[in-house]
Amino acid sequence: MTDFRIIFSKKGSLAFISHLDLTHTFIRAMKRAGIPLKYSEGFNPRPKMAFGLPLSVGMEGENEILDVSLSKDTDCKVLLQMLRESLPGEIEIKSVSEPGQKIKNIKYARYRVTFDGYEGDESVLNAVLENPPPVMKHSKSGERLTDIKPMIFSAKAQNDGGSFHILLTLTAYDSMNLNPEYVIKSIIEAGINLPEEYTITRTNIIFDE
Repeated sequence: MTDFRIIFSKKGSLAFISHLDLTHTFIRAMKRAGIPLKYSEGFNPRPKMAFGLPLSVGMEGENEILDVSLSKDTDCKVLLQMLRESLPGEIEIKSVSEPGQKIKNIKYARYRVTFDGYEGDESVLNAVLENPPPVMKHSKSGERLTDIKPMIFSAKAQNDGGSFHILLTLTAYDSMNLNPEYVIKSIIEAGINLPEEYTITRTNIIFDE
């Protein structure tokens, strides 16, 4: 088999590297490990690899997706071990398998926004999440006031032993790709005072059925 899907987590200080740096980290690790990457043709050959959904700087990811093509048949278990031995500890390789659904079929992403030491009112937050105010959202044509409600598949706020979580399932395709930061911005627009410090973790990437 020469085409693989790698599921990995990215945590700790590596949450603050750019998507480009993450790409270079994987390429360097694979070269060090002697993994036979397949390259595109032309004047500027590049490794044939694609991430499922680039992760914003500062966000952690629990089940990120990387599709990669190799130039030689390789066993999944062998590739898994080679990757684990060559990558930094803050990148955990969880599985290596056949690609399955194409990356273009990604539809949703799940996120967990955590406010440590904050005791919010679940009912108030959940009422806002049901009807979030429009926010200024960046697009290719510039900033515009956007109704983000159609981009929120599900949202739930909950207290959990000293931490407050907002659990989100957001659309993640084309112009309907919603960054959870816009949901936080919308909550603040509704008059809710949230702590300035929080963490965002993408927990899953979901394909269209």
